Amino acid sequence: MARQIEIYYDVENRKLKDSAFNVLNEQTYPIIYFEEQPIAQVQLLNGDNSDYTQLTGALSFSAVIDDDFDSEDDAYTKTLNENINVSGDWKSGGDADYTQGEISIKLDANNTNYETKIGTSRKNKAYMEIQVKDTGGDLVAVFEFPHICYNLRDQTGSVPPSPSNDYYTKTQVDALLVGKCNIMTGGVTGNIVTVASDDDVQDSGTSLSSIVGGMKYQGAWDADTNSPSLSSGAGTQGYYYVVSVAGSTNLDGITDWKIGDWAVYNGTAWEKIDNTDSVTADSTTTFTNKSIDADNNPITNVDLTSDVKGNLPVTNLNSGTSASGTTFWRGDGTWGTPITESGDMEASTYDPATIEEQLAGLTATQTLTNKTINADENTLKIFTESHASSHTLTASECYGGVYYVTSAATLTLPAVADGMHLTVLTVGDIEVSVDPNASDLIVLDGTALDDGDKITNLSTAGDAVTLTYYSADGWYASSNSWTDGGA
Repeated sequence: MARQIEIYYDVENRKLKDSAFNVLNEQTYPIIYFEEQPIAQVQLLNGDNSDYTQLTGALSFSAVIDDDFDSEDDAYTKTLNENINVSGDWKSGGDADYTQGEISIKLDANNTNYETKIGTSRKNKAYMEIQVKDTGGDLVAVFEFPHICYNLRDQTGSVPPSPSNDYYTKTQVDALLVGKCNIMTGGVTGNIVTVASDDDVQDSGTSLSSIVGGMKYQGAWDADTNSPSLSSGAGTQGYYYVVSVAGSTNLDGITDWKIGDWAVYNGTAWEKIDNTDSVTADSTTTFTNKSIDADNNPITNVDLTSDVKGNLPVTNLNSGTSASGTTFWRGDGTWGTPITESGDMEASTYDPATIEEQLAGLTATQTLTNKTINADENTLKIFTESHASSHTLTASECYGGVYYVTSAATLTLPAVADGMHLTVLTVGDIEVSVDPNASDLIVLDGTALDDGDKITNLSTAGDAVTLTYYSADGWYASSNSWTDGGA
């Protein structure tokens, strides 16, 4: 495990301190030994010994230990950004956080530079310099403090042992590479490079763009303003642009340019790779999670009764003005507010001229609950019907109807449902019965009959009975002289 060198540096006072924040002297400065590869744990401090928090944003670091300013070629150690603040290098295996003044630096003293500079000396005075730069390469901060470089005694001789592996600077690496490979000169930019029989690299003399299918992206093109400017019959083979703004710039006779199309020069003329062709869809075509540019791709012949599914954004209807969870879209192209449960249907809210039309539009199964209708301007019509023989009523006929029976007959009721109400009148001295559904009962003038028992008027002319939904079990009947007619 690499040795940890704990360093506390007071940035404001430019002083090294120990973990108890006592100022260090030369005898207690941080040290590094030849051949070792320790990790420096640098904690930057303010003058009051609190964490230094001035480093923010995206930053890069470099560090060097040297005794002069020629650190490019002969530093004791040099560390670049990739070996600074490596995950897990901070104390106890944590991650250094430079926004809190924490910087972990991998040091490598096992290199020939260190060996040359230390020579046969026991120790040399040096300094550590940490440079901080932003993403643009501008210098943000520099921290510099003393460091002592120690030698190792060779157990078999009087000179330090040779390092087992070397640390190379960029300059050294470049110099080594020059000796290991041949550098090609005189090549043409854009041409393909090949390896000759003698292992030298050479210019093949063939441009990449000349190969069939070889294309080179040149950027976005505004086909409306022709920016950057393109001309018919002029260009570099293989160069292509992607349309970012639709337009009608004429390139070798092509004027239909849509966003996403490619303008490609083939060496003689411009061609178009059409990425926005129209799609012909039939009744079996399905588009899932697709966006269609309505300005350039209008959709026609859409059957609104079956072809459109999903929710239409309210902003597409009158720009969403007055739209909310309690409004509805009206036929006049505006958002309206429906009648609330406690509201009145009156002229102040609805046009009186259309009230009758609105009521006429209600089906027999719809109800108006707790609503007031302005009787001066709106007439509510009652449904009536006459029967001279037995008749089975449908559910829709049992909401507010009045039935006149002119001959002996039986009216059979459907299964009772909430809101049902009807009246039966006898015309003449005739026997009339009202027969409920077999599973329903009738409470006749306060007396509950058996399930399925009908009620009967034997011969009283002009007698009436009113039947109203009583409960899920059946009806309530109010009459003058109707009796239990049995099952």
